[in-house]
Amino acid sequence: MQVFITLALTLTILTAAPLLLAADTSHKHHGHIAELHLNDGEKWSTDQPLREAMLVLRTQLTERLDRIHNNKLAAEGYIHFSGVVEQQINFIVKNCKLAPEADAQFHLILARLINASSQMKDPELKVQRQGAIEVLQALQQYPVFFQDELFLPIAH
Repeated sequence: MQVFITLALTLTILTAAPLLLAADTSHKHHGHIAELHLNDGEKWSTDQPLREAMLVLRTQLTERLDRIHNNKLAAEGYIHFSGVVEQQINFIVKNCKLAPEADAQFHLILARLINASSQMKDPELKVQRQGAIEVLQALQQYPVFFQDELFLPIAH
C-alpha cells in the first residue's frame, strides 16, 4: 500500500511539475498566464471525494494553526502534517473526477499543496513553516473558486 501511495504521489508531482514552477497561483501555459478564475462568474463544481479531502486538510490545519502562527510547532509536527497533506493529495488523485475545466483549475490549488508538502519536509524550520502557510493560502482559495458548502473560510 505504501508503494502505491508513493507511486501516486510521484506521478502527481511529475504531472504537476510545470505548475510547481510558479511562485503563486499562476503558471505559463502556451504563452498565457493561467490563474484561478470562476466559471463564468460561478464557482466550479466539485465531487464528494474532493470535498472530503479538502475538509480533512482544513481540519488538520486548523488543529495546528495556533502553533504555526506562534512559531510553536516543532519540526516533527510539520513533517507529520506533510504526510497528512500527501495522503489527501493521493486520495484526490485516485478518487476525484471533475469536469476537465474544473480539474484544470483545481490543479492550480493542487500544485500549491504539493509544493507546500515538500517544503514541510525541509530540514529548516523556517521553510517548513512557509510550507504550512502555503497550505493555508491554498485552502483559503478553495472556497472562493469551488462549490463546497461545508468548507468554511479559515479564520486566523
